[in-house]
Order: sequence, then C-alpha cells, then structure tokens
Amino acid sequence: MSVEATEVSDVVLVQVEGTWSRCRVIIDGEPDDQRWQVGFANARDAWAHHAQDQPGIDGDPYDVVEGTLPKTDVADVVSLVQRYEGSSPVGGVEERWEHGPLA
Repeated sequence: MSVEATEVSDVVLVQVEGTWSRCRVIIDGEPDDQRWQVGFANARDAWAHHAQDQPGIDGDPYDVVEGTLPKTDVADVVSLVQRYEGSSPVGGVEERWEHGPLA
C-alpha cells in the first residue's frame, strides 16, 4: 500500500539502539524474552570486536553484521524518537530509556 506524502500529516520515527562491546547496535526485534535481534551500526567495528564469534551473529565486515544477542549482553538500550510534519523533522531527537538509570 502506498500513500501520497501530502496525505500524511504527522509521522513518528522510532529507532531502538544499544551497545555491545563498545559497538552501537540497532535493535530490530525481540525474538524471545532472552534475546534482541540486532544489526551493528558499523560492520567493521563489530568485526574488530569479534562479534562474529558470538553465537547467532553473522555477516560481512564490508557490508552487514547482524543476528541475535542475549539481552544481558546489550547495554544502554534507548529509544530515539523523532517527529516529522510532512517530510520535515520537527524539534530534536528525544531519548526514551527502555533499560538503565532512567527506566
């Protein structure tokens, strides 16, 4: 289904991020209560930190490194929320903590 941009008044973009071994991860899902489905923001950095040695992680350091990680191994999980009016961002990105000191 497609919608014309002129028909959309407000859009909210939410991206959930965290860190693993000093690498930024984008959390794409939650396959179960114990794991996050993740993609690494920087594949080369992930490879340098041996992400490929973790069960459930695979990929190419020159392309995409992704898979699942135990929730206990992912720190600083936060939701980043950006509101748009039409195609223009409104205001700054807001952090919404999922876990951590502000939960």
